[in-house]
Amino acid sequence: MNYLNNVDAVIHLASFPRQKIVSQNPIVAANVMGTGLINLLNLTKKYNIPKFIYISSSMVYGDFDNDVTEDSICAPIGQYGIMKYMGEWLVEDHTRQGHFDHTIIRPSAVYGESDVEDRVVSKFMLAAMRGQTLRVKGANEVLDFTYVEDTAMGIALAATKQIAANKIYNITRADTKLYTLLDAANIAVSIAGKGQIIVEDKDKDFPSRGRLCIDRAIKDLEYYPQVNVEQGFYKYYQWFRTSDYWSKLL
Repeated sequence: MNYLNNVDAVIHLASFPRQKIVSQNPIVAANVMGTGLINLLNLTKKYNIPKFIYISSSMVYGDFDNDVTEDSICAPIGQYGIMKYMGEWLVEDHTRQGHFDHTIIRPSAVYGESDVEDRVVSKFMLAAMRGQTLRVKGANEVLDFTYVEDTAMGIALAATKQIAANKIYNITRADTKLYTLLDAANIAVSIAGKGQIIVEDKDKDFPSRGRLCIDRAIKDLEYYPQVNVEQGFYKYYQWFRTSDYWSKLL
């Protein structure tokens, strides 16, 4: 029996996880983010799977201010954002050819359990818990920090609601309060009760970002993120403390 014949949707999250890694390995990244995506698209077509969910990134917008919508012009900065945007076009082209419906998700600054160690919130939290220095590259840079459970909920809603067919959704916390990188570092130090903060210049390879608009996701998907930044950081802290793996490395 071919179990692929009973699949309702493909949810494609596999990718190089961030700008820094893509910049260090652009050829391998292009193979993973380009060829890997095309392989999945072709398999989705081959087995007549009706829906393809592509996890893109807020990095496709490039520099943007607060409340950017899905209809805003995309001007990605750096190879990660460019490759993510290229992926969107490849997915949309398969729908144009009539192979399947798609939904594109643009998350931002996702953090939480089981993340890699080298992303901003995990770096801040682990450095604070170890009593080390948190290096803030651009104190006033705003990120739309989104707890992983809220991101997962948004993806699940988009994958299971017909209204999401062939649409793009920002899936983020979209908190009314803006949080900067310095705010994030201060919250991590406050929760851990230790750690020092050093402010450095902004990384020129990263775009300046803000809060995304999630009105479309609220209207279509009834997507209401549940975990605010302080709650999410504390949940993440507790997970590190109780993890059999991480507790030995703190």
